Amino acid sequence: MTRIDSDAAELALPASIAGVLAQTQAAAGDARSAWSRPIHGGLPHWRLKRVLAYVDDNIGSDITLKQLAAVACLSPNHFSELFRRSMGVSPYRFVMDRRVACAKVLLRDSMLGVLDVALAVGFSDQSHFTKVFRRTTGLPPGAYRATA
Repeated sequence: MTRIDSDAAELALPASIAGVLAQTQAAAGDARSAWSRPIHGGLPHWRLKRVLAYVDDNIGSDITLKQLAAVACLSPNHFSELFRRSMGVSPYRFVMDRRVACAKVLLRDSMLGVLDVALAVGFSDQSHFTKVFRRTTGLPPGAYRATA
């Protein structure tokens, strides 16, 4: 691959992530609207919506609890507790699940290598990506791609 081809591929990557997010959100359909419903004692609807949008918009970068709490205008500890009540999982688990969902679409629909997919969805290295992906799906990324 030439340098020009490499640069073009890097520029196309954010667009492909946006497409992946659109596909996973469309597939989630009713589940996404269920996330919007406030649960007694959980995050208010507007805060949850802002946090979910932030996660989707920044899925390819490092997302910290402190950043999510700031988006919700809450302290990290209070945010974490309210998020867990609303979503049923910790903020960390939610972000990892969203990254794996995006990675599944990229593995199935693109020719990106496993390392490139891992980096595109926000993992810092292939090893961590493979461990989280296997724990979530039961298959390593290469095997998932072969069966998809």
